[in-house]
Amino acid sequence: MINQAIGSVLQSEFNKIKKRNEILETLKKRVDIIFNGTHDGMGLIIFDKTSNIFRYLLVNKAFCNFLNIGIESIINKTPLEIFGISGGNQIIDSYFKCLKEKHTIEIEEVLYINNKKTYFQTKLTPVYEENDMFIIVSKKNVTKENENELKLKSALQKLKAITTGIPDVICTVNTNFIVTYTNNRSFAYKNRPTIGNSLEHFFIYPYNRLLIEKIKKVFNKKYIEICDLYLKSKNSEKYIYRTRISPIISEGKALEVILIFEDISKEVVQKNIMEKWFEIFDAAGWGIVTSLPNGINFDLVNPKFAEMHGYTIDEIKKIPIKNFFSKSERRKLLNTTPESSKYVHDAWESTHIRKDGSRFPVLIDATVIKDKNDILSYQAISVQDITFLKNVERKLYHERASFETTIQSIGDGIISTDRNGNIILINPIAEKITGWSKSEAIGQKVDLVFKIISEDSREYIDNPAINCMKENRTIILENDAILIKKDKSELPIEDSAAPIKNIDNETIGAIIVFRDYSERRDKIMKIEYLNFHDQLTGLYNRRYFDDALAKMNEKKKMPVSIIIIDVNGLKLTNDAFGHTAGDKLLQVVANTIKKICRINDVIARIGGDEFVLLLPRTNNDAVIHLSKRIYAEFEHVSLDNIIISVSCGFATKTQETENIGDILVKAEEMMYHKKITESQSMRNDTVKFIINTLNETNERERIHSERVSKLAKRIALMLHLDSENIKNIETAGLLHDIGKIAINKDILYKPDKLTADEYKEIQRHLEIGYQIIRSVHAYTNLADCILSHHEAWDGSGYPRGLKGEQISLSARIITIADAYEAMTSDRPYRRALSKKVAIAELKRCAGKQFDPKLIDACAKTDWKVLTEI
Repeated sequence: MINQAIGSVLQSEFNKIKKRNEILETLKKRVDIIFNGTHDGMGLIIFDKTSNIFRYLLVNKAFCNFLNIGIESIINKTPLEIFGISGGNQIIDSYFKCLKEKHTIEIEEVLYINNKKTYFQTKLTPVYEENDMFIIVSKKNVTKENENELKLKSALQKLKAITTGIPDVICTVNTNFIVTYTNNRSFAYKNRPTIGNSLEHFFIYPYNRLLIEKIKKVFNKKYIEICDLYLKSKNSEKYIYRTRISPIISEGKALEVILIFEDISKEVVQKNIMEKWFEIFDAAGWGIVTSLPNGINFDLVNPKFAEMHGYTIDEIKKIPIKNFFSKSERRKLLNTTPESSKYVHDAWESTHIRKDGSRFPVLIDATVIKDKNDILSYQAISVQDITFLKNVERKLYHERASFETTIQSIGDGIISTDRNGNIILINPIAEKITGWSKSEAIGQKVDLVFKIISEDSREYIDNPAINCMKENRTIILENDAILIKKDKSELPIEDSAAPIKNIDNETIGAIIVFRDYSERRDKIMKIEYLNFHDQLTGLYNRRYFDDALAKMNEKKKMPVSIIIIDVNGLKLTNDAFGHTAGDKLLQVVANTIKKICRINDVIARIGGDEFVLLLPRTNNDAVIHLSKRIYAEFEHVSLDNIIISVSCGFATKTQETENIGDILVKAEEMMYHKKITESQSMRNDTVKFIINTLNETNERERIHSERVSKLAKRIALMLHLDSENIKNIETAGLLHDIGKIAINKDILYKPDKLTADEYKEIQRHLEIGYQIIRSVHAYTNLADCILSHHEAWDGSGYPRGLKGEQISLSARIITIADAYEAMTSDRPYRRALSKKVAIAELKRCAGKQFDPKLIDACAKTDWKVLTEI
């Protein structure tokens, strides 16, 4: 039993050892993987809890190299065996600390390897596997880094000693851009770098990024960099620092960089000022030169000075100052120096000479600067070519003279005031119009001299000069303004007023322009009269009538009646007696209507021969009565025995809903209905009147017309025409020369041979007769015969050049009868021809002027048809 128990215990221990070995193998494999990939010294340490001893189970080659011993001298050895009592105890203490804290720790170790002090950066990581505890060791030899750090500290000590008294800001930064040293100097407004902080936040963008980039470059390239950085202070002022960045190098490596910040703000400002000054100096539009007060030549010459004088800058510098400025000019400043002033300044006009000898006017502005001992030390002179200004000055003088001449000679009155309304200028026309002399008006308030009222209301009008200044705009008065002159008489004027502005657009006064409006007002009234009146009759015209008709729809004017009057036979009168007679006829009609109507009635001529009466508050009975009066009045009216006849139509608006335009149409329809009968009757009477007039004024014409009528009737009977045609031809013979009523009597009865123009005038009687006869319904069928009785068989006649049977038979008959009667009657220019001579002429002209068949027919009667009357 005892043996069995012992065997069981041994088996258990064996299993434990076996399992432990398996774990160790697993750890070795893991550690081996790590070891193969690193340059650090790596080791695996086991802690024997029984013996309370640490032993090295595994180390890599780098670990052996660090200790400068072989791997066999390390494996399964304790720290005391490897590092001795002093070094071993230091290491054992750190291992216990790692196991106690149960997390990775980092320590710095100082060991003596081969009697040489060596520095290690060691990392210890605890590992727990069931009942066993392990430590993974990672060592890094930092001996060189420590030595560099010591060197750096030494360098910093030296740097501190050197930079303590330097006013510039000096600091060092490491590779993380963190300040490691500063000489405690401040940037602007007591901002200073502090150890452990970055410099980046001191400088505005993008200069903060530029600083970092420059530091990186110095670390990498190991050479000095210089740049200018802008610092922004608390009050937003910008400061400029010239920054020198230098590497601190040890064994070929930049450990840190040293930065020296020099404040160059004032220097840059001064430089910028000088650059700007020279830019202005070179670009100035006027010439500038500088020199010592008693200098012989100029120190500085700008391009404009050289250009205006026609030289180059180098040429100018070689020419003595006295060639440009006279001795008196150079002494001018010295003689006028104020004792208390640091600067001596004066300006004057002069004349300079160009290189080509031409002269030009200049404005000289000179300044001399005194030094601290009140001695004149330097002078600067600007020279401006004022040729343009002088030309402008002459032009302004000329324009002012022209303006004053214009003001004095202009046809309008002009009054000008200051901003307070006091008169400062009045021209002769204004004196004449207002009655105020210049000496009386100057200084007076404008509303005293220029006093105006409204013609309609008789109330005073606000003075336009005062108003235009208040309202800051041009004011034009209405056309009813009346000026009260000094002698209290009144004068219609038209005027406008405008504010006067200075160069700053400020109102400094006003100007009134006005004129006598009397003549223009009369013309305008005449134009307005012509716009609404008929020029011939003086009645209202169609334009006025249309406006008045629209107003007749008002209730207060009802009932409203309309009478339309049409002059019968106006065209016949114009054709027969001329347009002058027709115009007189219309004037008689207009005057007759005016005599009948009331003063408030609207009488208008709305067409050539048409008149209309608008009769407000006139009922139907009243308009019927008025229409009868019109007819009755015209029965007793005539014009040089010319019959005057009118036709009237009327209608009345009695209901407000009725349209006045419809009432006008009704009146027109009635008028046209009456005109159909009344007009024809008048035309018949007019034709009779014309015939009587012709016969009464010229007995020969009456005899001629009657004889032509008889001869034409005999020819028609000879041809066996029907009775109606015979009657028409007889009448046509009687009326064939009716158109002569409109021909000038001097031409018509001229005893001498007619001129070509006079002959053309005579020929017009055909067309006039045609128009007269055509206007009368009873004679319409005779009109063509009247028009054509001077046409020729061969087409050589007038007025239309008809030929052959294009000419009506009645006209061909009248042509023969008219010619024969004319030849056998006495004329103003010859005696009558014998019948034999007349017949011979008819035969000779047969087929030319006359129808040959009709001539043959007359010959067959042995010409008795013509001769036996």
